[in-house]
Amino acid sequence: MGEKSKSRGWCGWFIAIIVLASVVLAVVYTVKLRMKKSGDDDGSGPVPGPPGAIDKKYADALKLALQFFDIQKSGKLENNKISWRGDSGLKDGSEANLDLSKGLYDAGDHIKFGFPMAFTATVLSWSILEYGDQMNVVNQLDPAKDSLRWTTDYLIKAHPSDNVLYIQVGDPKVDHPCWERPEDMKEKRPLTKIDADTPGTEVAAETAAAMASASLVFKDSDPTYSATLLKHAKQLFDFAETKRGSYSVNIPEVQKFYNSTGYGDELLWAASWLYHATEDKTYLDYVSSHGKEFASFGNPTWFSWDNKLAGTQVLLSRLLFFKKDLSGSKGLGNYRNTAKAVMCGLLPKSPTATASRTNGGLIWVSEWNSMQQSVSSAFLASLFSDYMLTSRIHKISCDGKIFKATELRDFAKSQADYMLGKNPLGTSFVVGYGDKYPQFVHHRGASIPADATTGCLDGFKWFNSTKPNPNIAYGALVGGPFFNETFTDSRENPMQNEPTTYNNALLVGLLSSLVTTSSALQSLKNPSLHRRRRHLLLLRLLCSGSKIVGLVLRLKVLSPQGIGSSMEGLKLSEAELMIYIHPSKSRNVFQAICRELSSLLFQYNETFDGVLLAYDATVKSKQAKILAGLHPYFGVRVNTRLLLFDPKPKSFVEGKIVKISPESIHVIVLGFSAAVITDVDIREEFKYRVRDGEGSFVSRSHKRHALKLGTMLRLQVQSFDEEVMHIAGSLLPENTGCVKWLEKKSEEALHTDRDHKRRKFA
Repeated sequence: MGEKSKSRGWCGWFIAIIVLASVVLAVVYTVKLRMKKSGDDDGSGPVPGPPGAIDKKYADALKLALQFFDIQKSGKLENNKISWRGDSGLKDGSEANLDLSKGLYDAGDHIKFGFPMAFTATVLSWSILEYGDQMNVVNQLDPAKDSLRWTTDYLIKAHPSDNVLYIQVGDPKVDHPCWERPEDMKEKRPLTKIDADTPGTEVAAETAAAMASASLVFKDSDPTYSATLLKHAKQLFDFAETKRGSYSVNIPEVQKFYNSTGYGDELLWAASWLYHATEDKTYLDYVSSHGKEFASFGNPTWFSWDNKLAGTQVLLSRLLFFKKDLSGSKGLGNYRNTAKAVMCGLLPKSPTATASRTNGGLIWVSEWNSMQQSVSSAFLASLFSDYMLTSRIHKISCDGKIFKATELRDFAKSQADYMLGKNPLGTSFVVGYGDKYPQFVHHRGASIPADATTGCLDGFKWFNSTKPNPNIAYGALVGGPFFNETFTDSRENPMQNEPTTYNNALLVGLLSSLVTTSSALQSLKNPSLHRRRRHLLLLRLLCSGSKIVGLVLRLKVLSPQGIGSSMEGLKLSEAELMIYIHPSKSRNVFQAICRELSSLLFQYNETFDGVLLAYDATVKSKQAKILAGLHPYFGVRVNTRLLLFDPKPKSFVEGKIVKISPESIHVIVLGFSAAVITDVDIREEFKYRVRDGEGSFVSRSHKRHALKLGTMLRLQVQSFDEEVMHIAGSLLPENTGCVKWLEKKSEEALHTDRDHKRRKFA
């Protein structure tokens, strides 16, 4: 740790609760933090780590993009979120006595192609590993991990022994002439495999990469599952390396669909992921020694399900950015130099900028599935930009011209924005996003009504229908426009209008990288409340580059001394946390710690069992623990005191009336939580009246007991929605109503009681 971390042992109580002038609870915490102005550091910008302000556009698109994986699931669906999908492919694998029912259909048909499915899993893992915090902020981390595990469950079962891997379920010659829902499939679904006699190095290596990367994702949450994945990854890499042979050559039938142009890139890709998963130098030596043979140094390539070189170069660059002991490695240096060449080719103003882009700015390489190169390039650019910024490298030189790292991020955003509708056509290419998006997606399940039972051929009446698809394939990224930026929305146009899982995996990574900035976290869960309290949040931390792992070792509830007892639902707790911080923050550890804790403010935390309003922190130990895996973070144990808000049913809270009508009373509690009391939960003694154009509820028996705009109200909690911070309240109990009137009534009762006692003992 740096010197500052030794001299400062506290963060202070951060301003997190808002003082409303008439709130009985008046708790104010202040902090002074010297901030670095944004203009002081040329090239500063968002970096990976704790997420900041949420960009709702990308958050909404990310949620949709992840839904597409639910649409593509095969097998017996668990917690099915798609109303028009059901169980399918339940007997897949039975001819080999295997259960291959899970996995993903790759596109608009019902074949399970192992090669692109494994690539989908690898990219999804990479996205989670780098941007899991950002996903978590918008509640999309669990859906991402669920889709990943659904895929890796299949890949595990497709690898029944060391040198056997089933790479395909179904026959395109049988599947493609049919137009039917997957739930209605009755055709035979033969299996295709690779083994020692019929090797397929590219598929085995890609599957090894998928298993290795996924093992990192599940390393903390499910160590046993992670170990299983890693075991399969090692076996598959050995199979791929020792039994070399192209699956496209050995199984020529695959050439019409997913033809491989070579397996060297997959071997490097798999070895890179295995090194990250194991830190076994053998794998690092492999990529260094085989670079000349396979890496095509100095020649930028496009990242895709077929060619992994650009992805490998960026992934290995990561090591040089974060592992300084490897900075002298010539082999790795060649990878990073080529990765830089890829980045320079993407920057539109670079001397070496690729000409493969449309007038609207979209990276465009091929007519078929044109979005693949744009989304993959944008994902890599965002990663590389974040790697640079996290390691304090703000500039990149392209043939003598200097560019900021943030310009790579700007490029990534331009591609994402194009996909979401900022293009000459004014259409979104992500189904369900925006007002204008494809209605006739080439997708069997989406095009046929859910209540229709179809055979192989009679489903074509829906294929030929002039009506839009009855089911919306939410989140599907379709193929994309032609170079002249024309697009035909037709089921008969799979070239432009068919979605794929691997494109969506790349889209998930891209959107996750853009969904937040590096400023202080502001909850998306209730945007209107966010706008209302923006001016009240007096603390805004701009530090970044650290990561919280929420490991609570001890949680002790204390009495909230000094807090008004009339406001229930508040509690002080002690918690011991392990907070992981990037080494680049070692000179200002406490700022990084406070940055992490502030990212948890104003959102419900299941571990804490409440909404975090304020905190105080001290470091327990100066010894740091290094986090194993992909992230180069070190852990610091921190003792904290947490002020939490957890309004249980039948507890009492207070807030200010902000809206009133004959049907309901709307209240803001603590400046951030909305409460509503409907007319059925208001005591009959209160009658709604309108005077001088303003409505109020007035007690029939106590005319001075009035509830109107601005009144501080005491209400009983009926329920608390943790997701949107919403309270359903009640005024049925006698001890609810206007706070001032209730206090006055209580004082009068106290005086009456005292007078009675005096007379009794006089």
